[in-house]
Amino acid sequence: MTTSSWSEVFRDKRRELISTILALMATLWMFSHFVQWVERRPGAVLRDPLLELLNPVDFTWSIFLIIYGALLFGVLRLRTDPDGLLRLIRSYAILVLIRTLTMWLVPLDPPTDMILLVDPVVALSGADALTRDLFFSGHTATMCLLTYSMNTRATKIMMAGLTILLAALLLIQHVHYSIDVAAAPLFAALAWRTSQRPGGWFFRTK
Repeated sequence: MTTSSWSEVFRDKRRELISTILALMATLWMFSHFVQWVERRPGAVLRDPLLELLNPVDFTWSIFLIIYGALLFGVLRLRTDPDGLLRLIRSYAILVLIRTLTMWLVPLDPPTDMILLVDPVVALSGADALTRDLFFSGHTATMCLLTYSMNTRATKIMMAGLTILLAALLLIQHVHYSIDVAAAPLFAALAWRTSQRPGGWFFRTK
């Protein structure tokens, strides 16, 4: 399958490029305000038989090493595939919108013995760590999108393995309920498939 070059994108797909970037920025701005509201909203505490079997262990640095390492690898891998990179960005924006809806519909409090997951990059800005952005796991879903975006079997298998490892570490640290992690691939698949629909969503242009 042939893909566009960056020169072709800047020449023939400038509207798609600009609208994709603007949509991502607007979505992230909206989500950053939404999660602050979620943090002030009480929710339900779920009984999770799987978490009850796992003694919580702090894997914060391992988790973010996987996430940021995978993101860097994914972007570098797609640097010569503008269509693939733009689709990844579109699918992530859609994922954030879906996650906003599910978090609004499913108010949850974190597991009682959760070990706080502090993003080292976000911490530099002085922002507080989030605890109620639970259903569904954004970290797991993002890793799924990266898996879908890879263009070779080997890189897909590698990214899928990292996704499974990340999901396991999130559960061991009791950052999420099992249902949060289990649902993430389904919503990620929905976002990925939707991002390919011709004419679909306001930032998808022909």
